[in-house]
Amino acid sequence: MRLFDLNYELICDAAKGCLDALEKILLYYDRYINAVCSYERLDENGRIRKEIDLDMKTQIQLRLVEAIKKWRELP
Repeated sequence: MRLFDLNYELICDAAKGCLDALEKILLYYDRYINAVCSYERLDENGRIRKEIDLDMKTQIQLRLVEAIKKWRELP
């Protein structure tokens, strides 16, 4: 369940550099990014464990922030 919606004003604020807005956008996409960055591995007992590649997650989040900062309104 999300506590807020992704809306135009939030994106505009994030593009202007508002850290709170950027954090909300990252939170909005967090579950999706986690799903993209997850992988399965066998543990020492032979069970399959699902883990998140934190390096990949950080790279995706940084690219999202860079894309937001480059965002501009079309004429």
